[in-house]
Amino acid sequence: MINTAGVIVRLRNLTIHGGGGSSTGIRFTAGASLFVEKCLITNFTNTNARGISFAPTSGFLTLFVSDTTITNNVEPSTGLGIAIEVVPSGTATVRAAFDRLRAENNRQGILVSAATGQITQVQLHDSFLANNLTNGLNVLGSGGFAVVVVDRTSIMYNGSNGAIANGVNSRIFVVQLFFRYDQWLGVEVAS
Repeated sequence: MINTAGVIVRLRNLTIHGGGGSSTGIRFTAGASLFVEKCLITNFTNTNARGISFAPTSGFLTLFVSDTTITNNVEPSTGLGIAIEVVPSGTATVRAAFDRLRAENNRQGILVSAATGQITQVQLHDSFLANNLTNGLNVLGSGGFAVVVVDRTSIMYNGSNGAIANGVNSRIFVVQLFFRYDQWLGVEVAS
C-alpha cells in the first residue's frame, strides 16, 4: 500500500501476481504521483479484487500507467474485480494517463469516479480493453466531474457495455475508438 503524503512512486518491469488469493495488486491512498510502467498485474481473486486501486482522499494527485497488462482479476464467488479503479474521495482531485494499457479478463476494465465537488480527468490512449465480464470503461460522475478522453483505443468483447458514462457529471470524449461485439452497447450514456 502506498500511503505517504507527497511521495512519488515508480514501479517498473514488475510482475505482481495475486496467487489466486490476494485482493489488490497496487493500492494508493496518499502521495503525489504513481507511475506503473511495463508491469503485469494478474490473478487477484480475493474479495474486491483490484489490479490497481487509486483511492486518495485529499490533494492533487497523478497516476500514470504505461505498457502494462492487467488481467484475470475476478473474485470467483461474487464476480467482483476491476483492472484499474480511480476513485478519489474527500477533497482529492486526480489526473491520470493510461498509455498502451491492456485490461483483459477482469470483471470491469476501468472504473473512474470523482469526489463531490472535485474533478477526475483520465486520458486513455492506444489501449485495449477486452473480454471483461461487464464494462470495458465505466465513468461515474454525480457529485463531482469524471471525464475520460479516449484516443486510439479498442474496446471489444466485454460482457455488458464497451463504455458507459453514468451520472449527470460524467463525460467520455472519443477521438478514435473501435468497439466490437460488446454484449449490450458500444457506448451508453445513463443519468
